[in-house]
Amino acid sequence: MVSKFLIGAVIYFATSAQAAGPIGGITGLNPKIDTSIVSIPAPPSDWKKYPYYPVQSKIEFPKDEGRHKWNSALEWWYVVMHVTGETTGNEYSVLVTHFSNGYRFFDVTNITNKTHVSGTTKGKWNAHEGFLDVTQITPYGADTMRTKRDEKGQLIPFEYEMHTHHSEMELRAEVKALKAPFMVGGDGLVQIGTSGWSWYYSQTRMEARGVLTYKGITESISGIAWMDHQWGPFLISPVQLGGVFESYEWFCLQLDNNTELMTSNIYDRSNRLPQTSAYGGVGIVNPDGSVDGIVKRTYIHKRYWQDPVEKIYMSMGWQLIVPEWQMDLTITPKFEDQIVRFPFKGSFWEGAASVTGTLRGVAVSGKAFGELMHHFQLPKIAVGALNKTYSADELIALKWNIKNPDDGNPLHYRLDLIGNGTVTKLVDRLRIPEWKFRMRDLLPADLAQGEFMVKISAFSEDKVITSSRDSDFFVIK
Repeated sequence: MVSKFLIGAVIYFATSAQAAGPIGGITGLNPKIDTSIVSIPAPPSDWKKYPYYPVQSKIEFPKDEGRHKWNSALEWWYVVMHVTGETTGNEYSVLVTHFSNGYRFFDVTNITNKTHVSGTTKGKWNAHEGFLDVTQITPYGADTMRTKRDEKGQLIPFEYEMHTHHSEMELRAEVKALKAPFMVGGDGLVQIGTSGWSWYYSQTRMEARGVLTYKGITESISGIAWMDHQWGPFLISPVQLGGVFESYEWFCLQLDNNTELMTSNIYDRSNRLPQTSAYGGVGIVNPDGSVDGIVKRTYIHKRYWQDPVEKIYMSMGWQLIVPEWQMDLTITPKFEDQIVRFPFKGSFWEGAASVTGTLRGVAVSGKAFGELMHHFQLPKIAVGALNKTYSADELIALKWNIKNPDDGNPLHYRLDLIGNGTVTKLVDRLRIPEWKFRMRDLLPADLAQGEFMVKISAFSEDKVITSSRDSDFFVIK
């Protein structure tokens, strides 16, 4: 099971800060790893102490919460919060991410008022190696993200504090883990398609409290948070360079019944979604802290959306089905425009969503946050050749293909016959790229002669992504 690995790779490519190291560049690690999760029992009740050594993993705490100087690519610390303002009652989502190349993301979405501010900047960066203590000086102030200390100066296990600045926003917050860290993939070492591999752990349910300033309003906030830490030699980017990079869609789900899920779809360079552990899956943290994972899943894209600024298309409504877990979840964005702006048309979606459905046959609901760096393209239709002439009784076999197919956008087709001043619908919502017809079955004899062509339209389920192509003209005698 593989998950979120975008943001650092986006910045990595866009800035050419450093060269990615070879896969398997760390002595003693085999890059051809099995990242499937098997059922793992709950961690011991005394997990919240340092040092902590998760079962079946080489990750150590607090050591691996800090910087890894040997890392040949990028490293980042990612926190997302779902919080409520105690004065206004506004619902917010907040994202803060620090990267080892000096970039920092700070996004705040006022879900109640449907406003969103993306605060990407860069500054002088430093981090401790033995525990989490990141500092970053940006044009807006001195940012920090670090493990809290007690009155004696000792680290408080799995409790953190952060201070983040931007032009319209400021955040002071504390987050406290309520469950043991989740080792993604079972042991925290995940294969990422053919793009590399990564160490990766998540803290899937955290208590969040603090003070947020947003658009002139300062108020106390409280809610829940999710925290990721990831590092390793891999490279994935949303910047579109003719299939150079793999891409993905990722979600973290926090259900009201104290269950968390992480799910991802990784697209290969041909926009296919292989059902293997290196190309995504679903991981689950149960209420008692035990974990499980599965690769086989059905992921239906219900809706799509075009960013009005950069005109890129992204999915914007999802259904996740895992029959083995009696799971059928619908993930719905709070609203569409929750974009992180980035150069080279590399902007991507970081947004809050809601979850409803069933898990193990029981109705559930909750909060979600998505990271979408897969851009969908307009279908490029190539139409097969037709004869120059046909009789009205002759069977016409029309075939076409899509030169840029995308498993995340299963297409429908509509065919319209055009000629003699008429437009006749042949078929709508066809799912296969071929159709056969006779003119005598479509038009009266006096209209079934002359020059015609067929307009082929290809479109997504909701018709947001659509394109068309005309066949060659043919004559009916």
